[in-house]
Amino acid sequence: MQRSEWFLVLFLVVIGLTSWWFSGQIEKQAALPQVVEKTHVPTFYSRNMQLVTMNKQGQPEKKLIAERMIKFLDDETTEFKNPQYIAYDGKVPPTIIKASKGWLSKEGDEIKLSGTVYIDREAAENFRPFHLITEQLSIFPEKNYAETDQPIKISSQKDWLNATGMQVWFTNPNKIKLLSRVRGHYENIN
Repeated sequence: MQRSEWFLVLFLVVIGLTSWWFSGQIEKQAALPQVVEKTHVPTFYSRNMQLVTMNKQGQPEKKLIAERMIKFLDDETTEFKNPQYIAYDGKVPPTIIKASKGWLSKEGDEIKLSGTVYIDREAAENFRPFHLITEQLSIFPEKNYAETDQPIKISSQKDWLNATGMQVWFTNPNKIKLLSRVRGHYENIN
C-alpha cells in the first residue's frame, strides 16, 4: 500500500469516527426532555363565583356569576364557564345576560360572551318583557353598554325583530339600536 492510499484510509476512518460521534450526540439531544415554555397558564381559578358591584345607595348595580372562573398569568385575562351578567335598574326588573363562555379583559373594562348568548328582562308596569338571542356579545360594564355584529333575534310577546348587529345601553331608559338587515313583526294590542 502506498503512502497516498494510507492517507486516504486514515482520512476515511477519521470521517467515519467523526460521523459516529456526531450521531451519538444528536441521539443524546433527542433523548433529553424538551423544555416547553407554557405561556397561557392559570394563576388561580374559582368555582361558583359571584361578583357584585353596588351603587351609592348600597343596592346591587351589576352582578357577574360563573360556574367556573380561570385567571391567566401571561395576559392577566379571565375566562368564565356559563357566565351570567345581571344589570339592575331599581325601576324595572334586571336585565339578565347568559352565555356558555365568557372572557374578561385585563383591565376589567370589557366582557366578551360567546356561544349562544341570551338577554332577558321580565315584564313590569309599563315595560314589556323581552328575550334576545345572539352568538357573541361584548359588554362594557363601566359604560353600561353592549354590542354585537352578529345576527340577533328579539321577541316580546307576539312581536319579533331580526337584525344583524346591535348596540344596547343599559341606562334608564334602556335603548337598543339595530345596525342592519332589520326585519320585524309588530302587533298593536289596543
